Amino acid sequence: MSLKNIIYIDYEKVYSLSSQLFEGITQSALQHKESTLSNSDAIEVKAQHKSSESSDTQKLSTIINPHDYHYLKFEEELYSRGIITDINTSIPFEKINPSSFVKVKCQVQFNDYEKLKDTSKRFAEISYAINYVHKTDDIDTLAQLLKELKPKSSEYTLIKQKQSELMKELDDLVSDTKKKFFDKLSLVLDYAYGTEIEISQELHNVKFTSFLIREFLKTSPEMFVKLHSRRSASEFSVVGIITRPPKSPEMDDREERIIDGIRSAAWNMNDALFDLESTFCAPDSNEYFIEPIALYHEL
Repeated sequence: MSLKNIIYIDYEKVYSLSSQLFEGITQSALQHKESTLSNSDAIEVKAQHKSSESSDTQKLSTIINPHDYHYLKFEEELYSRGIITDINTSIPFEKINPSSFVKVKCQVQFNDYEKLKDTSKRFAEISYAINYVHKTDDIDTLAQLLKELKPKSSEYTLIKQKQSELMKELDDLVSDTKKKFFDKLSLVLDYAYGTEIEISQELHNVKFTSFLIREFLKTSPEMFVKLHSRRSASEFSVVGIITRPPKSPEMDDREERIIDGIRSAAWNMNDALFDLESTFCAPDSNEYFIEPIALYHEL
């Protein structure tokens, strides 16, 4: 059995699905030793007490904090029931069905939209700071030469011109036009993607995209990038549910609604919003969207 370095796990989804697979997460141990699962499998057991003329039954209570073992049991059950598909080179991609469990194992690309949005908003200032630091020696050298030369000499004038050109080159990086462009870009990213984190995987020109909930990461996005890079060299496994298949032309074919009152007008606005969101969020012609349950690196 390989160990799993779990980077991301949606415990709520694991427990919701487990309650259906195991016919209830809440387990009961009766006094006469009857129980559906062992206490080690229990996540929460509620205490109840019943009395009657014919019997006296007490349900024991225990609470076990969530941990990764519960996920391992869940994934093991998916495989034992044959309801999860390993996405690899041997499976025809056209046989991948929406609403099915899949495991995709390959290198990943990591995109933190919150970081991208923040970088866009501050790009002009960051670019200025980086270039300023890079050109500090030149700036200091020119300033020192100006101190040593006579102000009205031809050499002084030449050095002063070089200094002005250098500072103008830096100032252009934070011009109002560039600042406005990056501010608007940041606004678009915020509207379209918010604080999402996107994981992209690709096998034989077919892409699999997963959107992670930030709070379910076991490490910070910054630490993930430092440890594994935005384009990982090692393989990661994503286990989840296919939610959206590749976009096809017929998906865009729909009849325009006839406006007949406020409600139908509202639905027309909703259709327009769908079209707008599709420019940001629709899968490509070779892309599947996955609702991720877990992301891990197998050791």
